[in-house]
Amino acid sequence: MLRRVGAPWFFLCVLISFPLSGVPLNAQSTSAKEEQLRAGLLKRLESDDIGLVEDLRPYYRRDLQIPFRKQPGANIAAAIELGRKLFFEKRISTSGKLSCASCHMPEKYWTDGLAQSSEGNSRRSMALFNLAWDGLYTWHGRAGTLMSQSILAMTAPRGMGANMLDAAKRLSADSDYLKLSAKAFPLAPQRITPEIIGAAVEYYVASRISGNSAFDRWVDGDEAAIGVRAKRGFLKFHITANCGQCHNLWRFSDSRRYDIGLREVANSDREPKYKAVGLRNIAKRPPYMHDGSLETLEEVLQFYVRGGDELRKSKSPLIRPLRLSLEDQAEILIFLQSLTDSKPPTP
Repeated sequence: MLRRVGAPWFFLCVLISFPLSGVPLNAQSTSAKEEQLRAGLLKRLESDDIGLVEDLRPYYRRDLQIPFRKQPGANIAAAIELGRKLFFEKRISTSGKLSCASCHMPEKYWTDGLAQSSEGNSRRSMALFNLAWDGLYTWHGRAGTLMSQSILAMTAPRGMGANMLDAAKRLSADSDYLKLSAKAFPLAPQRITPEIIGAAVEYYVASRISGNSAFDRWVDGDEAAIGVRAKRGFLKFHITANCGQCHNLWRFSDSRRYDIGLREVANSDREPKYKAVGLRNIAKRPPYMHDGSLETLEEVLQFYVRGGDELRKSKSPLIRPLRLSLEDQAEILIFLQSLTDSKPPTP
């Protein structure tokens, strides 16, 4: 039986994330179809077989069939609704003042807009969309499932600091939660448990996907959806800047961790490898990098042009100085702006 403290939930999450069969820390997508498509794209890029923007279009069609984790008896629609309520629930936190939405605000494209999260972490809050296809969570890749990532965030001392057993007890006294839980997980105990909280939040976060963008309309065949400069920027993103090695397919992320040569100012005891996050709505999500150290996308491009700022043994060989003219950079930025949703996110 778990002790009545928050910390053991970290170890439970690790067991959930990495079963005895083994899940590598550098795991990519959980979708075999996506991995096959990615391998084909990378092979063509490495063999210089892509020269036209049309060559890229087949690799960037959105996959809207959300691969929810299967759980016996779960009513997914009801679980999402329960998770939505829990995502904004401050009673989960020890202070009663924080919820998941404190750091992941819909109106800020599921971030908080801060260089460092509001709880004082040295890392900024990550955006929470298109994660159901992922195979690696948190900046350092400490979680292998959305459920474990959710519980890690809720129990972290610099997160919500939740004691999950106490939080579950508080919420079990709320009849609305009991009704929602019974509908979402009819085979589970007829009370709120830490497992139910984690699973419901997992389903809700998994249901958050980026919206349709001008880029998507172009991928689907509307040639006028984006301009010539955005199309050139999309091609240069892959060919000239080599960004497509890590930020690829419709989510624009391979879910791997890389040392990109960013100067470390905190947590120097950890390996300086961070997740290559998806680029959907990237123009709406400043500041940038794991520590929020770059304020604009222009600064991000200039960072990659100079090949990073630090030379370490762990630095990825993919990060090297680039020959990008100001026009190249301008067109890549125009392309990145085309990844913005046509409508702002909704809770």
